[in-house]
Formats: sequence, C-alpha cells, structure tokens
Amino acid sequence: MKQVVTGFKVSRRPVHDVRHAETLLKQCHRTRKSDCYVMDKGCDSEAIHRLVRDGLGSDSVIPLRERHRKKVRGRYRRQMSQGFDGELYHRRNLVETAFSVLHIEDM
Repeated sequence: MKQVVTGFKVSRRPVHDVRHAETLLKQCHRTRKSDCYVMDKGCDSEAIHRLVRDGLGSDSVIPLRERHRKKVRGRYRRQMSQGFDGELYHRRNLVETAFSVLHIEDM
C-alpha cells in the first residue's frame, strides 16, 4: 500500500487542525481525488461534512464529539450517528503513522 502526502499546511505556531480543514481538503482533492475522507472528532461539524459530501462529492467519516445535548443536529452528523463505519475509521492510524515520521526543524 502506498502512502502519499496529498496536501500540507505549515503554521508558525501550533493551531487546531480544524482551522485549516477546508483548505487542506480542497488541496488534497485537487491533488488526488478520494472517495472518502476520514477525520478525527475535532473536525466534527456539519460544515465540514457538507464540504466533503456536497462540495467534493466524497464520503466523510468523522466520529461525533461528545456533547451534553442528546439531539444530534445536522443531516450529515445525524447520518454519522446512525451509520458510523468504525472499521474504516481505524484505517486513519495509517495517516497518524505518516505524521509521526514527518519532522520539520524549527526555523
């Protein structure tokens, strides 16, 4: 199996991934279209699901964040709560392994 880096974003200081999610998703999709994008809980938002599904024409697999309210809002988030593919989600470990190999020296 090949592991290919299809996009990246360099920041001067640590920031949460979700700040760059839209840019990275579009960049990755231009480089190498994917049928499915798998992301961690930090990216659980209806806007990101909508971008992946409606904007890029792909599937999204993002686990729901733990919330105090019981009702899940948003069409795509409700679909995730009812049909989350745990087996596919655990393939995300391959990406985390690739991240751990990358190392950028401080400038």
